[in-house]
Amino acid sequence: MADLSDALEGPVFNPLKDKTIFSQLKVDEVLETITWPNGVDLAPEYIYFQALKSKSEPELQAKFREWGYTT
Repeated sequence: MADLSDALEGPVFNPLKDKTIFSQLKVDEVLETITWPNGVDLAPEYIYFQALKSKSEPELQAKFREWGYTT
């Protein structure tokens, strides 16, 4: 599970704080990430990082650093 609450900052993300709107997410096969009807999307590597950042596997941690994410 990924906690995406930190990503929901700024005016474009405000509508997603409503659970009804948030639940309208779809997987965009071209972008390979989740999107919402208002055009908002999240980087797939950010979602992956949020879901797996607590794992201590060195390969994962190296990939996160490469992407600019730190735990």
